[in-house]
Order: sequence, then structure tokens, then C-alpha cells
Amino acid sequence: MLPNVKNGVADEGSKIYVMREKIKQIRKASKYTQQQIADKLEISKSLYQKIEEGKRSYDLHLSLIHISEP
Repeated sequence: MLPNVKNGVADEGSKIYVMREKIKQIRKASKYTQQQIADKLEISKSLYQKIEEGKRSYDLHLSLIHISEP
């Protein structure tokens, strides 16, 4: 189980909660759907949804670098 996770959801104020809220805000501000981001990260939509919900962790560092390159 992930740190600061209760009942499968990250606690508000935890690093996981802050990160998931930030990626959701950026995705929505960029007008991308969860499916579009999942496709760019080459992961399933359901995995991406779980990442945004704080139910799964995923090393986004390399994936974010990959999708940010032209």
C-alpha cells in the first residue's frame, strides 16, 4: 500500500495527493482527456485514472520527459 493512503485513496495534504491534483489540473488546463494522456504515456486509461485518483503510483518522471519533447 502507498504511504498516506487510506481506503485506497491518498490523504489530502500528502505528497501523493498534491501530485495527483497537480497532474489533473495541468491535464484539464491543457484540455487533454485522460485517454489522450494515457496514450502519450503508453499506459492504459484505467492505470492513468488510478494515478489521478491516488490509488496507484507510477514513475512519471521519464514518461513526462518523453511526452514533453517535440
